[in-house]
Amino acid sequence: MRFDEISQYEKRGKRVWYFNYQTDDMDKPKRVQSTNHKKIKLARTELFRAIQSGDLKEAHKSNVLLRDVIRQFLEAREIDCKNGRLSGGHYKNLQNYMGRLRPLHNEPVSSIKAIDCQNLLDKFELALSTKDKYRVGWQELVKWAMDPDRQLIKKDFMHGVKVAKPAPHEIEIPPTESVRGALDAAEGKWRLIILVLAATGIRAGELRALTWRGVDFNACTIRITQSVKKDESIGAPKTANGVRTIPISTDLADLLRQHKALAGASRLVFPDEHGQPISHNVLLYGIEMAVKKAGVYWPGRVHVLRHYAASVMISQNWDLKRIQKMMGHADIQTTVNRYGHLIDTRDQQEYGDAMTAGLLSDPASKLRLVVG
Repeated sequence: MRFDEISQYEKRGKRVWYFNYQTDDMDKPKRVQSTNHKKIKLARTELFRAIQSGDLKEAHKSNVLLRDVIRQFLEAREIDCKNGRLSGGHYKNLQNYMGRLRPLHNEPVSSIKAIDCQNLLDKFELALSTKDKYRVGWQELVKWAMDPDRQLIKKDFMHGVKVAKPAPHEIEIPPTESVRGALDAAEGKWRLIILVLAATGIRAGELRALTWRGVDFNACTIRITQSVKKDESIGAPKTANGVRTIPISTDLADLLRQHKALAGASRLVFPDEHGQPISHNVLLYGIEMAVKKAGVYWPGRVHVLRHYAASVMISQNWDLKRIQKMMGHADIQTTVNRYGHLIDTRDQQEYGDAMTAGLLSDPASKLRLVVG
């Protein structure tokens, strides 16, 4: 076996470090070089370790297993972590990401294809954001292994792998009778909470962060400027278009005025007993109790009241741009994706009515058509 020390030369005014090596199964020596001195030293250390463990012999036969590449990758990342070049949290995440590749661990890297990684990623029952983290972690592995100083992998088997979006599905909307039933069954502030959600379409987090400063009783509007986040902190709404002014009826404005007179000095419209935003679990429980008491059909949880509000806007022939503004969607495509099927149903009914308008205006003529 041959394993030279690091040497250097100059090329086009730049200093290049290199070393040559040759194992017993190689026909001729191979050179590893880099313009980064620290990088070439690290590569030489990793290579020497791989030769001692026998992994390099498999690599040059083009049948190195993925598990061996992963082991070397994690060992290198562990060194980076100890030297302060990588955070401990990211290293632990990489260990988790590599573990998810277990079904392919015993496959030669030369036989792994993008479709194999894509199928594996698609099987995970995880949030899209979590899946994307796994995808990025696997790409980091491939990029490291394909480095010219290593060449453990010759072909990028992650090229083209994407996080597949779920197939769109029609949103179920609670009928007006169910919402009215829940309102009638609710008691105290819960009746007003359900009414505000159903009449405005604001998000649960926006309702929880709503302040009296955002309620204009004279103009009959609600101003959304903030929302409660997942970590229970209060911040900006979900999207840039989330900051918006929503009109409300005079009846709802009067009910809110009465609620304020009873609510005390809290700056929040619907605070908990400590003056803080009401928790999402309490909000969910209060609405579910009203629905259960009413005994009505309810296809979902708190968010269905937002969908109900959108369905009312559509039934009133509001244009998409106006609905997008009221709902606070990031773009109009989001509105179409969420509620396009409702718009299609409305348009079909309008089309059918329009095509017979003026032709069957006399009820007697309709009867004659039926009885022949």
